[in-house]
Amino acid sequence: SKLEQKTREIKKRAKLRLLLDYIKTRNINKIVKLLSEDEKEEGLINLNEELTLGDGSSTTYTNLILSKGCYEYSGERTILNSIIKNFPKKWSENLYGIHLACILGTEDFVELLIDNDSRAVYTM
Repeated sequence: SKLEQKTREIKKRAKLRLLLDYIKTRNINKIVKLLSEDEKEEGLINLNEELTLGDGSSTTYTNLILSKGCYEYSGERTILNSIIKNFPKKWSENLYGIHLACILGTEDFVELLIDNDSRAVYTM
C-alpha cells in the first residue's frame, strides 16, 4: 500500500543519513552495526545507490566508504563483504571495481573481488 511504501522510504532515508554521518566521522563500528542490522531486517540500504554531492557530482555509498577508508573492522572483512555482495562489475566505460580496489591499495578488497569473480557465472 502507499502508506507502507511511504513508511519504508522514510526509514530508508533515515538510515542513509545515518550512514553518511558515520562515513563522514569514520565511525566504523556504527557502520558495521547499521549494515548488519539493515541486512537482517529490511535490506533498505543499497550501497551502490548513487547520491549527489554538494558540488553537483555523483558517487555511490560504496565509493564513499572505500575512499574514506571505512572498510577495516578489527581485522574482519565485514564491510567489504557487504560491499561486494551487490558490487557492479563496471561503473563506466573504463572503470571497474577491481581498478578502484587497486588504486586504493586495499589488498583484502582485491582478494574478495577475485574470489567473487571466480565464483560468478557469466552468461552472454
